[in-house]
Amino acid sequence: MTAAANLVLIRHGESEFNVRGLATGWTDVSLTASGRKQASTAGQRLAAAGLRFDVVYTSMLRRAEQTATSMLDAWDPTTRPPVTSLWQLNERHLGQLQGLDKPAIKRRWGNSQRHRWRSDFDALPPPLNRDDPRHPRHEERFRELPEQLLPGSERLSDLRRRVLAAWHAHIVPNLETGSNTLVVAHRDSLRILIAQLEGIDDGCFADIQVPLALPRGYPMLGQTLIGRAEPARSAPRGAALSTTAKAPGASTLLSGAIPSRKGNSQT
Repeated sequence: MTAAANLVLIRHGESEFNVRGLATGWTDVSLTASGRKQASTAGQRLAAAGLRFDVVYTSMLRRAEQTATSMLDAWDPTTRPPVTSLWQLNERHLGQLQGLDKPAIKRRWGNSQRHRWRSDFDALPPPLNRDDPRHPRHEERFRELPEQLLPGSERLSDLRRRVLAAWHAHIVPNLETGSNTLVVAHRDSLRILIAQLEGIDDGCFADIQVPLALPRGYPMLGQTLIGRAEPARSAPRGAALSTTAKAPGASTLLSGAIPSRKGNSQT
């Protein structure tokens, strides 16, 4: 029988590229000191709300892994749930856009093209050549992955395919057993999950707000969001788990969270 569980999604804290306004994608930058503090604060708030996790998933990018570590340290640095890094939760690969700021992208390709890359699921940013040292095939942490899986650029449709593969293969099975699950990832990879959960159509994908280090919580029954009965919507709703700041249009879900069970917590 499928048990109820809490699912919390959170974007990493401020990274070295965030503070400089640079497109990041798969560039493996670290958190800033501010980003680590943001992550720690998010962990403290979730702990204060009585939320504990049985399993944690992150992307394979350093900024997501560091965020998970800082959050878990805010609970108990000596005991923690298992943490699994999945490449499928990585941010969208932005090809040649990575490392550039918004003005530079506008000057080179135009603002209309920039907006198309952000919202058109079939638009592919200019890819990196496989011999380019920035290509993920040259990254040590991806050496164990088959080369054919490592992109030089991705469409949003490519991103959706791999994120939902991770959702069905890894995250849903834990939710179905009643395991409270934390997912630490990135703006666009989390937008895919939010759209899946809330029934948001592709036309509003770019409008889904995913602030840095702001937990977003969902009470789940297996892969079904408890309380969702409406058809697919054209506007993002959001459910911010925060005692202060909230995403635009978000509602606080603290009162709707399922209490953690003592026998089902490893923190």
